[in-house]
Amino acid sequence: MPKPFRDSARSGPPQDERQPAAPGGSEATLETVGKRRRRVFSAADKLRIVKEADRCLASGKRGALGEMLRKEGIYSSLVSTWRAQLGDYGTAGLAAKKVGRKPKLTEAERRIVELTKLPFRQA
Repeated sequence: MPKPFRDSARSGPPQDERQPAAPGGSEATLETVGKRRRRVFSAADKLRIVKEADRCLASGKRGALGEMLRKEGIYSSLVSTWRAQLGDYGTAGLAAKKVGRKPKLTEAERRIVELTKLPFRQA
C-alpha cells in the first residue's frame, strides 16, 4: 500500500480556521498556571500536628506517622523542627516570626537618637 503524502501547499488548516499566534513566534497556545502560595501554619496547628505525630509514634502502629504526614501534606523534617522549637522555647517558639533582616536599633532607640540630635548650625 502506498504511503500517503502531504501537499506542501495544504499542510495545515485553512487560514480562517487558524488560531492567532502566541507571542514569541510559537504557534502553540499559552496556558499559565498561578504560582502556589506558601503554606503558613499557626502555632495551634503546629502544636496539634506535633502532638498527633507523638501519638502516632506511641501507638507503635507501622506507617501511622507516614500516613499522618501524607494527610497533612508535610515532611518529617518540618515536624522535627517544630518539635525542637517546642522543646527550646515552649509554645511561644511555635509562633510566627517576622522574616527578614533584624533592625540595628529598636523603635525606642531610634526615637531617642532622633530626639537627641542637635540641629546643625552654620556660623
